[in-house]
Amino acid sequence: MSQVLTDLHFAGYSEGSTGSKKLVSNKSHAVICCMFHNEKTPSLSINLQGTYYKCFGCGASGPYRDLQQIMLPDLYSKNGEGVNKARAHSLNMVSSANTLRNLTTNSQSAHKLMEGMGRLREFESNQNIMVPWDNEWRGLSDKYLNLLGSRIWTSRELEVNGDELIDVQRAYFPFKHPRYDFTIGYAARNLQDDIYPMQPKYRNSTLIGTKEILYMMNIIPPKCPIVIVEGAMDAAKLCYHSIPAVGSLGTNQWDSFKSRLILSKRPTLVLAMGDGDEAGQKFNYKLGQELQPYLGDKFRHFELRDGLDPGAFNDEHINHVWQVINDLTDGRLMELSKNGTENFLFKNPEQVQQAILGTE
Repeated sequence: MSQVLTDLHFAGYSEGSTGSKKLVSNKSHAVICCMFHNEKTPSLSINLQGTYYKCFGCGASGPYRDLQQIMLPDLYSKNGEGVNKARAHSLNMVSSANTLRNLTTNSQSAHKLMEGMGRLREFESNQNIMVPWDNEWRGLSDKYLNLLGSRIWTSRELEVNGDELIDVQRAYFPFKHPRYDFTIGYAARNLQDDIYPMQPKYRNSTLIGTKEILYMMNIIPPKCPIVIVEGAMDAAKLCYHSIPAVGSLGTNQWDSFKSRLILSKRPTLVLAMGDGDEAGQKFNYKLGQELQPYLGDKFRHFELRDGLDPGAFNDEHINHVWQVINDLTDGRLMELSKNGTENFLFKNPEQVQQAILGTE
């Protein structure tokens, strides 16, 4: 239990007006460090009703009862037969679930617990864990980034090829369940590639697995062209410029479920746009295999030059892609954006937040 609550959004910190910190939780799941593959990785999600657990790092899953046997072995060491002992054991199970639930919903208890984690104490007292944007990033305005729920996340991570904890700033993008109305995960990109080039560029964490997630899918209207890109930041960049795009969250994260999500929108055009590298070419080829049998000539792919990705597009790239899509769809983008005067994807900010983040 000493390792509970070290991840953000599911259980993170926000700065109060007096400088105090309080717990932020989506009230449905808690994330703790996984004891199955890496005790320093907060990736084991527990349903707060005490019914099941799942690690979105190593894939371990099962009933919450099994997890309690590992976390609280003393409850099971002398669990003899008999009705009275069975009843006592059942009460202990309920009490343990309530304790975990209280830790994740009671900000004071959670704050004390996190303060007791020695190696993080100095970090927590001197820095915010997650703060809103106050400047643009890669051509995206701070207002737009904050609308998406994005934050600058100072992530404490184990140094690659070392045993030191380091503070890495990442751009954090949360997303909701594809069918239900609550946030289930995030994608995060390293903002300090020049300082920590060996740290993972991306960190994606979800409850149900990224093969069921298409970032930005919930804001794409039906009968509309759709661009499929690799990353969440790539999709955010294109949508910012009124180009309907969804992020697959990886080059190897495509399956039939995502194909059905795309086809359910009855798109007028689907354009695969992997990064300008070998993995991006394989990404385009995979999407062609999955979607072209259903879409025919409504499926196209866009090959980028070496080293280029949609998240790094400048105005010239954006204008070219926009014009190509508009031409291939007989002016559909021009029609949707009222001759290029508005971003039809973000006409109602409240609806956008609801579609991307769900109910907090």
